[in-house]
Parts: sequence; structure tokens; C-alpha cells
Amino acid sequence: MLISAGMVFGLRIQDVNLQPLVGRFDQRYFDSYTPYFPGLDKLETNEIFAPQNAHKKKIVFLGASTVDSIGCDTTWHDRRITDKNVHFSCSISSQLNQILADKGLTDWKSFDLARNGAKLTPMLYVYSRLLELRPAIIIWGEAFDYYLWNNADAAELTPSQYAYMDHVFNRYLDTAAIWDAYKENLEKHGWGPTKNTTPVQAPSLSPKYRETTTLADLLSLALQRLRTELPFQAPSRPLAFVPDIADWSRRRDSVPAHPFASRDSDFGYFQGFRVFSTIQNHLGGKMFFYFTPKYFESTDRSFTEGIANIFGGYLTKYDIPFVSHIDLPLKPVYETTDGYHTSVFGNRKVAAALFNDLQKAGLLP
Repeated sequence: MLISAGMVFGLRIQDVNLQPLVGRFDQRYFDSYTPYFPGLDKLETNEIFAPQNAHKKKIVFLGASTVDSIGCDTTWHDRRITDKNVHFSCSISSQLNQILADKGLTDWKSFDLARNGAKLTPMLYVYSRLLELRPAIIIWGEAFDYYLWNNADAAELTPSQYAYMDHVFNRYLDTAAIWDAYKENLEKHGWGPTKNTTPVQAPSLSPKYRETTTLADLLSLALQRLRTELPFQAPSRPLAFVPDIADWSRRRDSVPAHPFASRDSDFGYFQGFRVFSTIQNHLGGKMFFYFTPKYFESTDRSFTEGIANIFGGYLTKYDIPFVSHIDLPLKPVYETTDGYHTSVFGNRKVAAALFNDLQKAGLLP
């Protein structure tokens, strides 16, 4: 049976043979994967699970919108704008991939598994699903205490998802103790666990061989790759920057003296970050923690020193590398669109700073 396939790679291919080719082909190479967060029940469709990334040394970004940061310009968090300019190539993760490529570190790749609005508990679940991939570096970016809002979003997960985390995190005695203490804190603030629940199914990394594959199938796959896997695509449309804060400097520099306060003084929620670090240590990987830029708090010494001394002190105590980029110099509107979220240009600065941080910490060549 014959079919006309048209132009492929600049050549006119006619009469493509649809007879099955010799050999077995893995269906996973024909499946579609996304660079965006696909949802908690579809995590295996994220590009980190694509078989072509199997041999990459993986850097995984976790956190909320200041880390996800797929907004290319000021439309990202402006509620007045419904048609937002978002694109995966604008993200911190994609900007870091550009730097890795420029530095010749082609065996490394960064993946964005952060999610707009995410708190700590759902991100722990995301991490539990990635462990079979053995990520080399987990990067958590934090905007002070967003991780604990709404009881760290404990109610967002199903009993089966909690059962899966129990199954994974209880593999090691030290991690199990931290995980149990973390759940006790969630219970203290209103979460009610469900007992004796069957865990969700573990992600499969095994090949799924196709019954038949033709030359036309392979040509179609090649065209799909060209359309969807260009290394660094452009934003979805032209960038727009509209100033909407009258006096950035006055608002930033007029904060009166005040003591630093934390809603997590006993680290009941914050201890959850040690789940990442202890398992990473068991698997031969590392965790890196950073505080995201906050333009309006950047000159508030009580805030910046409190973050460094209290939370930074906790991280240092447990040997978790961290840095504070609260005062990273970003241009209003152009690089930080609202003082907290960054544009593609701000993301380039954040990515460059993180690349240097990872090298200084000995986590990158």
C-alpha cells in the first residue's frame, strides 16, 4: 500500500511504503509530552518522562508561580488581562537550559515542575513521582512563606496520593520520621488522614513496544519533533510592558522599622523540605533552596536578615545549600512585573544567578 507524504526535510517523498519495518519501536517515543505542568494526575506526560531525556542529568524546579514563571511579560499576574502572554521558553528553567547549552553542559537539562499557586504538600507528591528518574538536583524557590498557605494545601491531594507518598517516603528511616512529623503538623491544623488506602500506580519507565511501525510513522514523528521540540522557541506574541505602579522606589524604601515575624516559628511546615534533601542524599543527588526576588522587601533589613538568620540557619543546620535572592537587582516593570513575578528578562537574571550558585555549591561542573 502506498501514500504520498509531501515535502519532508526539503525533499519530496512520494510513494512511502506502509509495510511494517523490521525491529521493535518504543511507543513512548511517539507519545506527546509537555513542558508545562500537566496536573497532579497526569505527571507522566511532562517532558521529564520522555525517553529521549532518560540519560540527561536532571535539574528539577519546584515551587509556585515565582518559580514556574512562564509569564513572558506583565500580563502574567494582571487580573485585568484575560489573554495572558505565557510560554514555556520564557521560564527560569528554559533560561537555565540556554545557559547550560552555552556552557557546553549538554548532558544536563532543567525541567519546570513548579506550578502557579502550588504549596508544599502537592510539590512533595510531585517529587515522589520523580524519584524513579533519580533527579540530580532539586531546586526549590520560595517567596518567604507561601509554602504553608492553606495548611500547605493538604486538602488538595487524594488519599491514594498520600498513600503513594507513604510508600515512597517510608523507604528510609530518617525520611519516614520527617514525613510523619510533617503529617502530624498538617493534622494539628485540620487535615484528616485516610487509613488503609491503595496507593496510585507507580510511573512506568519501561519500553512499550508497538505492534507495527512504518516509514510513514517515522516521518510523521520527525515532523512532530520539528514542530514541538525546537530548542528555544520565541514567546507566543510580542512582549508588552505597561507600568502600573506609580512610584516603585518610594514604596520599597518607606518601610518602617519592625521585627521579623514567621508564621512557622516551630518549622512544623518548613521541616517538609528535609524530605527532599534526605532522599536526594540517599539517591546520590542534591537539593538547592533559594528565596525568590522581592523588590519591595529588598531594602527591609529586618525581613532580609530574618530570612537569612532564621530560615537560612535551619537550612544550614541540615546541610541544605541555599541562597537569598530577595535583593537581586531587577528593573521595575521590565524585569519584575509586579515586584514579585519576573518577566522573561528577569528570568534570565535569575537563571544566571542560580547557575553561578550551583557552581559555587559544587553541584554543577
